[in-house]
This record gives sequence, structure tokens and C-alpha cells, in this order.
Amino acid sequence: MSTYVDDHADPSTGEPYRLISWMKQGSIERGDIAYGFWARCGTDGTIVDILGTGPVGTFTIKLESGGYYCASNQPL
Repeated sequence: MSTYVDDHADPSTGEPYRLISWMKQGSIERGDIAYGFWARCGTDGTIVDILGTGPVGTFTIKLESGGYYCASNQPL
């Protein structure tokens, strides 16, 4: 996963994205990608723990507007 992310830069800064654990998503900044497994997107765009549901991949980024965008293969 980090190999793929290292090859892509944040378009607003030109710097490579930084991967952080979803458990540290409270400190996410623009240019960071928070990731979680066995988790899903919450209604506010952050990652929510759903242990015991199987291997679900979830990612969130902080938007320039200050909110979050979350993507997952698990529906809300």
C-alpha cells in the first residue's frame, strides 16, 4: 500500500501522501491518508470501527474545506 501512495503526490502541495492509522485520524492533516481495516465510513466522513465483520478496507482524507472524504468497500 505505501509503495502505491509514495508514487502519488498531494496535488495541493506536491508532497507524497502520508499514511496514518485510522486510530490517529483526529490528527489528520491535508496530505494524509488515514486507513483502517475492519472499519467503515461514518456519516461525518471519519472511520468507524466494526470489528468482527471481515476484512473491509477504508480510507479517509481531509478536504481543503475542512471536512473529510471517506471511501470503503463497506456500505454505511
